[in-house]
Amino acid sequence: TSFLLGNAQILDWPVVYSNDGFCKLSGYHRAEVMHKSSTCNFMYGDLTDKKTIDKIRQTFDNHESNFHEVLLYTKN
Repeated sequence: TSFLLGNAQILDWPVVYSNDGFCKLSGYHRAEVMHKSSTCNFMYGDLTDKKTIDKIRQTFDNHESNFHEVLLYTKN
């Protein structure tokens, strides 16, 4: 299992914790992920769908629960 936790009370929902599984899967060290947006926008790439990015942002902005499939890129 891989996951990160974000602080929903601060603008851009910064990551406050990432587990070892997320670090192994993404290629990022825990320190590199801390304080980045928990929308994982640092993992978006050329083929990440822009409409899906907008939907994710809206979900976060509206404090909703939703499911989106998104293409994320590892560090390498």
